[in-house]
Amino acid sequence: MLGLHASFTLSDETLARATRLIQELNAGIHIHLCEDISDRENSKMLYGDFPLERLKKFSLLNDKSIVAHGIHVTAEELQEIKKHNTQLAFNLDSNLNNAVGLPDFQKISQGNGMLAGTDGMHANLARSLKQIFLISRMQKLSFGDAFGMFINMYFNQVEFAQKYFADFPLLQVNGRADFIIWDYVVPTPLNAGNFWGHYIYGMLEYPVRSVVQNGSFLMKDYVLQGINEAPIQRNIYNQGERLLEKFSKA
Repeated sequence: MLGLHASFTLSDETLARATRLIQELNAGIHIHLCEDISDRENSKMLYGDFPLERLKKFSLLNDKSIVAHGIHVTAEELQEIKKHNTQLAFNLDSNLNNAVGLPDFQKISQGNGMLAGTDGMHANLARSLKQIFLISRMQKLSFGDAFGMFINMYFNQVEFAQKYFADFPLLQVNGRADFIIWDYVVPTPLNAGNFWGHYIYGMLEYPVRSVVQNGSFLMKDYVLQGINEAPIQRNIYNQGERLLEKFSKA
């Protein structure tokens, strides 16, 4: 995947190079799209086109591409994104932090490919998924529509990952043994009809106890296996201190 920044920071020459690269590599792009209204305004002023029009012009939308945020896209642009099977990635913590607004889940079609992201605010995608669900409820989506959007997004993330990682596993017979164990004790009966309610309102509030990949523990009872965390944590702090010192001298 080729990472790009917002459209108004990218010249036509850069976008043309990006087109050649993704065609050579059979890849997609990741780009911030209309995160703030200024992306639309500056793109139009500098290049004569709105951001999505520029991406279309350079054939950068495909089924391996991600457009992040999409807060200020129009209904027509949402349909265009859908037509190219490009994914919309929502990053609500970042949107709130930057005061740019929130996606309008009422106008986003169930047919759009949707992903949950963090935009670097944290690394907890499960938290992002729950937040998207709660914001959609605040925006008056019915429980049925909100759960439907959540479930579609959950499985869409798996399908999108498989475009880049063909061996990305599912819990299926003869599949690779990759799974996590949540420290969750069910307070009420759990069945197929109420699983997603348990997942959103219950499981996601509890820590992951263990992680298994290909049948082996990577983390067991909250302890990483085969890794001494202490020197790594010290090095992280040291590098942060070094970076702060460099900024202070700038």
